[in-house]
Amino acid sequence: MDVDEQHEEPTRAPEPHDIIWFSDGNVVIKTDAYLFKVHKGVLSMHSTVFKDMFELPNVGNPVDEDITGEKTQDLYDGLPVVALMGDEGEHVVHLLRAIYELRYHDFNSDEAALGTIVALLTLGTKYGFEEIRANVITQISRQFPNSLSEYDSKDFDWYYDIFGDDHFDSRFELLRVAYKTDAQALLPTLYFACSTYEVQYIVEVLRHNFSSGCTETLVTGREKLIQAINDLSWDIPEYVRAGIENSKCSAESHCLEKYRNVRLSTLGCEVDLRCTKGSKVVDEELASICSRCRSFVERAIEKKRKIVWKKIPSFFK
Repeated sequence: MDVDEQHEEPTRAPEPHDIIWFSDGNVVIKTDAYLFKVHKGVLSMHSTVFKDMFELPNVGNPVDEDITGEKTQDLYDGLPVVALMGDEGEHVVHLLRAIYELRYHDFNSDEAALGTIVALLTLGTKYGFEEIRANVITQISRQFPNSLSEYDSKDFDWYYDIFGDDHFDSRFELLRVAYKTDAQALLPTLYFACSTYEVQYIVEVLRHNFSSGCTETLVTGREKLIQAINDLSWDIPEYVRAGIENSKCSAESHCLEKYRNVRLSTLGCEVDLRCTKGSKVVDEELASICSRCRSFVERAIEKKRKIVWKKIPSFFK
């Protein structure tokens, strides 16, 4: 016997879960850590995968022996056992409790736990719990709006948590699971949210448990986004010049001076579109231009920002 084998700890057999164990259940779900005594009808009602599975003759039915005398179906306390291979026991706990307990997970809450969100999207997708998948995608999307106006109005704090976890870790974890589950409605804004960090941080986190496809899309999309924001920034002096010509400028010589001296170097360094809001740019770089030019420039910048925002899905393809 190998010396290493002598020191290996025996695998712990899964045990009945304290909560998800119903006396009238008619099937046992088996994971790495737990056994769950549940109802085939309940699972079939919510899941297309379990519905199809239980319609098969040798799945979920108590068959002790075949014609050769060998068991063809694992049993536990006389009930058929369905093993969920590769699924974490705690993830399955979140899924089953969300099904059985109405108040276990609030899909309308922004305070839900990230681990629960990840579990529900992962297993909801894998096993065809379509309503759960749709609800959790909607729940995530509220944190990452699809419209520029909603994005601008969201009160982002660099240190705020998302679903109870650090904003940095949570964004990348949500991107990872959204990519894995092909949640297309979430991907553009999650890619965008992750791209706003410094590239060295992005590269570091992508080294761990991220697919090469997701990594490549994020890195190349970020470069396209930077170029688009740079293009927007370099157009700003032209907006000032056009404002002087078209808005009946009330301080032409002064506005021309600002037009010539706007600091483009500070405008094109941001990846976050919030840093290029028309009012913000004018306040920080063109504060003393006349009110007519100010209004014209702000509108011109906002028009260009909307164009960039609409292109974000094409950047991260």
